[in-house]
Amino acid sequence: MTTTTSISDRRAVTERRADLVILALLFLLTGLCPSAAASAAKWNAATCDGEADPDFICGPANAEDLVRIPGTHWVLASHMAGPGETRGMFYLLNAADHSWRSLEIDAIQAEPDSAAYPDCPGRPASASFHGQGLALAEREDGLRLLAVGHGGREAVEIFDIVLEADKEPSLVWRGCVPAPDGAQLNSVAALPDGAFAVTKFFDENDTGWTEKLTAGKATGAVLEWSPGNGWEEVEGTAMSGPNGILATPDGSAYFVAEWRARRVHRIERSAVSPRRQSVDIGVFADNLQWDEAGRVLVTGQRAENVEAFAECPMSDARVCHGAFDVLRIDPETLKAETIVRDPGSKEFGSGTTALDLGSEYWIGTFRGNRIARISKTGP
Repeated sequence: MTTTTSISDRRAVTERRADLVILALLFLLTGLCPSAAASAAKWNAATCDGEADPDFICGPANAEDLVRIPGTHWVLASHMAGPGETRGMFYLLNAADHSWRSLEIDAIQAEPDSAAYPDCPGRPASASFHGQGLALAEREDGLRLLAVGHGGREAVEIFDIVLEADKEPSLVWRGCVPAPDGAQLNSVAALPDGAFAVTKFFDENDTGWTEKLTAGKATGAVLEWSPGNGWEEVEGTAMSGPNGILATPDGSAYFVAEWRARRVHRIERSAVSPRRQSVDIGVFADNLQWDEAGRVLVTGQRAENVEAFAECPMSDARVCHGAFDVLRIDPETLKAETIVRDPGSKEFGSGTTALDLGSEYWIGTFRGNRIARISKTGP
């Protein structure tokens, strides 16, 4: 059942060669783009060209992933590299009034925990950090932000989230976990006891990974990191372009988006032959989120094929206008239903994530200068 209308309705491709796919995916995953000036750390009103707009929060560029700080109206967004957008930062957004500001990496306080993260070479820098997937880890001593970072290094960066009454949240960088050699990471999910899992979209040491991706063959897998064991590949998770990932609250199972196959998998997290169940969703499956009822939200791009999708990411366009869907998946039965079907518009497209904020969804994108707001019209 489709429960929302598209942005363009409310606002009254040719196939290319495989080398274009290579460039596009490298732009997306590693941020090979021109430099940009630093953003000022100030609060910005929720307006577009000076006017209030019920459909968008204008300003946050390439907000590829979003997380809401539990029990608050605060949202954190990643900032992905793109033409003119390589300055390392996060965005902090106020869901109550839709105002926002940037959190420059260089301005974030650093208190490195070298005992917990002994392999981390030092703090990230605004000049080189390129963000992507985000996850929250709830711990006995507070809340942590896990952030996939490209650029100066391929790693998961670890931040404490400091919450004080009547103050905006702040971040404290605690360390990093460098990725295994060659691994190009995409998304991250927290696990119990300080561990986490990531999706390895591809291995840059594999010179044939693009041909494998276009052919639908395995290019990556899920990797787990734990304080005692370091990195380990999860058996039974090889797939073609593993993208978004969630872990169940008890850490017993994963949900993983297989981008190229347009599929979402539930994989039991077990020491022996994990069981895998799958559902086809009809779009290139990107980030995953939990909705407020504990169901899985998957956002994906609609394109005829990988080559057609790659046209915009490999260009110097500041906005990709591609069509996208958001689907809701029952975590037990894997029954999927489309809740947003959007053809894209001149203002926004190529959605990557959908964050449930109660009365509306916020949609991020890998290429654009705004976050979309889509009102709910169903349960």
